[in-house]
Amino acid sequence: MPDSAQNSRLARLVERVLTFPARRPWLALLISGLLTAIAIAGIFRLKANTSLSALFPRGNPSADALVRVLDAYPASGELILLASMAEGQDAAPEKLLAFAERFSQAVANSPDARQITAGVAYAPDPAFRTFIEQVLVPSGLYYLDDEAFARARQRLTAGEIRDQIRQNESLISQPGPAAGAAAKQLLKDPLRLHEFVKERFGSQRQFATWQGREEFISPDGRAILIRVTGTQTSSDLDYCEKMMKTLPAVAKVANTDGLTIDYIGAYAAADHSHQTIRADSIENVFASVILLQLLFIIFYRRPIRQFLLEIVPVLLGVAIGFGVYGWVRPSISPIAAVVGGILAGMGVDHSVMYLASYFRHLRDGCSPAEAVRRTAMTTVGALFVAWLTTIIGFVAIAFSSVRTLQEFALLGSFGLLCAFVAIVFILPAVLTLWDTRRLARHDTPETRRLPFRFPIEGVLAAIDRRRIALIAISLAVLAASAIYAGTRPGGVLPLESDLHVMHPQPNPPLAAEKKLAERFGSSPGGLLVHLRASSPDALLSLAHEVDRRLSSPAVRSAGVTGTFGLGTLLPDPATVARRRGVVTPAEIDRVIADFKAAIEDSPFDPKQYEGYTEFLRMALSQEKSPSLDDLRRFPALSRSLLPAESIAVGSPANEAIAMVFIDRPTDSRDRREALVTATRQSLAGLNGVTLTGLPVISMDTEVAIQRDLPLLLSISSGLCVLYMLFHYRSVTNTLLALLPTIFSLIVLAAAARWLDLRLNLINLIALPMLIGIDVDYGIYLVSLADYRWKKRQGGAPADPPQPPLLVRIAGSSQAVLVCAVSSGLGFLSLITVSVPAVQSLGLAVAIGVGSCIFGTFCLLAPILMVIERVRAR
Repeated sequence: MPDSAQNSRLARLVERVLTFPARRPWLALLISGLLTAIAIAGIFRLKANTSLSALFPRGNPSADALVRVLDAYPASGELILLASMAEGQDAAPEKLLAFAERFSQAVANSPDARQITAGVAYAPDPAFRTFIEQVLVPSGLYYLDDEAFARARQRLTAGEIRDQIRQNESLISQPGPAAGAAAKQLLKDPLRLHEFVKERFGSQRQFATWQGREEFISPDGRAILIRVTGTQTSSDLDYCEKMMKTLPAVAKVANTDGLTIDYIGAYAAADHSHQTIRADSIENVFASVILLQLLFIIFYRRPIRQFLLEIVPVLLGVAIGFGVYGWVRPSISPIAAVVGGILAGMGVDHSVMYLASYFRHLRDGCSPAEAVRRTAMTTVGALFVAWLTTIIGFVAIAFSSVRTLQEFALLGSFGLLCAFVAIVFILPAVLTLWDTRRLARHDTPETRRLPFRFPIEGVLAAIDRRRIALIAISLAVLAASAIYAGTRPGGVLPLESDLHVMHPQPNPPLAAEKKLAERFGSSPGGLLVHLRASSPDALLSLAHEVDRRLSSPAVRSAGVTGTFGLGTLLPDPATVARRRGVVTPAEIDRVIADFKAAIEDSPFDPKQYEGYTEFLRMALSQEKSPSLDDLRRFPALSRSLLPAESIAVGSPANEAIAMVFIDRPTDSRDRREALVTATRQSLAGLNGVTLTGLPVISMDTEVAIQRDLPLLLSISSGLCVLYMLFHYRSVTNTLLALLPTIFSLIVLAAAARWLDLRLNLINLIALPMLIGIDVDYGIYLVSLADYRWKKRQGGAPADPPQPPLLVRIAGSSQAVLVCAVSSGLGFLSLITVSVPAVQSLGLAVAIGVGSCIFGTFCLLAPILMVIERVRAR
């Protein structure tokens, strides 16, 4: 008795809460308006997070390292201009250089451009040559490995010195201007000692140039690369937008020769993604609304009125959900932001079912307030169950290791929750005010009839008459889909190998990267090695060990052509310790004497080589080896390898990067896997070393997909099955309710193989979401059938004559059909966005929902009809 009284009090409390909007409609609308205003403020707090970390698996060292490089290293803050001759024009390197000079001068003369840039370069920085002359060459012996050092000492013997001088005599005796050029070079280094350090920088050259010139002109002489260094990181979207407005305007003025200008780099990519996704979000919501309006025109007699009644509360709820998200977490990844269109389609499901019940009670003669009360007590509970099963899909997605998907799940949960609350709070208030006035003017059967345009009873009766044939056809489709999906090469769900599907398309910055690779004969998909150590000396030692390991035959055969890092510019501390003092003062005196004697016996003027003699003594007796502080005296070099906080002289340095150059594109999964695997294996066991770069992240992303998908499916399907077992307390009914979902997933697998839809980090959520969405339709039909069967077992009299099961629930079945189509259209609207991964998500879920509704009415419904007839015997 106490439990009954408590349940009664709880029921009355729920009734009062759910009918409050009908009793105090204006107050309910005022509260809704205030919440909407607060939500709008939260929406304006949202900022797009274009950081790559949002697209990468959490806890992935390579992803964390790449994000660190992009955020903290000045080397990543670079905008590249690729200026090209028009198609069909001949090589014109001087014209390209003239444009580069005009552009560089225009940037220097523009206050806006000068404020946001730190430098413009279209040739190697002069600081590099100065570094070699002032730092490297005087300490050259510390840069040589043991084999090169032995050869250098051999060259400094008396016989070798005389051989070099004789070669010099032969070179300058050649006729023509070549002799003059050779003489100038030989005056600088008559013993050619530079040859021993030259090979050390062979891998520093990332790409080929026009006739081997220093300027960044393509080998065909038809394009020039200009590097513009920024002052902020690419995560500052306002800065990126300003840069991509200012510099193209400056380039346009300088481009008097009609060159084609492409923009490459993190700044260009971030600004393009930000602008495109912002437009996508707006267009997606409008596309979803337009598709839903077309749906209402087809299904409803008064489509505009019905559309406004059903969509406005949902849109307000979604907006409030975005606002709540904005107050909780003010940054959002671009892909998660397009969830608005999805939520509009999914949220309409609940308003369709609410209004179908409301109009049914209104048709039966209830007042608007009473119709709201009965709908609240008979339908809102079912709507809550439908909402709960849908949320299960989002809950499962929240367990993904990718932050974008976690944001998607959180935003989806907020949006659907607020949409549900808006439906049961705003819609009753609007209906009470609207219909009270409408019925006060004209209260006739016509004004109270159901809003659907076409009766569905005939279609449902036809399904009943052809139930066996429909079951056979559905099972045949199911079997054919399973066979097709299971026998295609590559498995049932092949993985997407191109990480570019995660970016807006068309994507000029990415297309320009490919163009750059074609022009300069290098791959844009190089690798990076992030190094971290406890001290500068340990960091240098680590850098040299990385260089040694990456020069192995296995790594080179996989595509690595060279590296550039601290190990290139500074000597190995171990070599310095081993080499210091090896050349004794006596040996130095002997070398100087032998050199002077060789010059005396040659036709060369000894006075011209006095400076070289002093250089030899200094280089052979050098005690101090170059350090990080020597490198820091050349900011252009240190900025390319050190984080911003370690560039100043004397600042602590415990991390750096090394660039790894490759000779082949990484679009192919096989090539990418071979490259990354070989490189990682070579670096295995080195503490503080992390291989990174987009090819590495792409490979790790595929692994994350393979790991996450079973987890997401297990969570979503497990929660749904547990809920249905609790709801039905029957294994049979649970299996029947799951039948449309199983049918949908198998048909979707076949359709995906036929359309070549591949799994990526975004569309993998289609499967757990489909489980949460599709199971509603099976639950609905099985629940109605189970209610009728239990009623019959209880001896309740049947209403003669006995129409088919679906005919008895025609109004509700039509609402279910509208719900399914609206959900499908909500996802289908995603094909309007510019991100291929999101497009594939929308198409996959739309196919899944469509096949589920087919399985609901053409497989499950006929089976329920057969069971009903068997039980009626």
